[in-house]
Amino acid sequence: MGRKTKGIKAVELATSSRGQWIIGRALRKAYLEMDKVPDNRKERSDMADMKLIGEVLFPIGWELEDVIQKTSNQHEHLHKLLNKNSNEKDQSVHDQPDSDQSI
Repeated sequence: MGRKTKGIKAVELATSSRGQWIIGRALRKAYLEMDKVPDNRKERSDMADMKLIGEVLFPIGWELEDVIQKTSNQHEHLHKLLNKNSNEKDQSVHDQPDSDQSI
């Protein structure tokens, strides 16, 4: 027996947990990008097939990509709120007169 061919390696990877994760995420990301296209240009049959394949054959990556996206969006929103709050506090400190200045 010789070395494994690229085809065998690819099949082994695709059927592994890591392969399931990668393919599921890739399908979900592609689906979400395709969903951004205006309705009159959407490839609905391709999207339906991608959804079926992702949900049934690659559920780990498909479902967890949604969790990753939601978490990422929440993290960005929280970061913006924290920066806004920090900037407002900095501004209020600068707006107050110095306490050691004479009147």
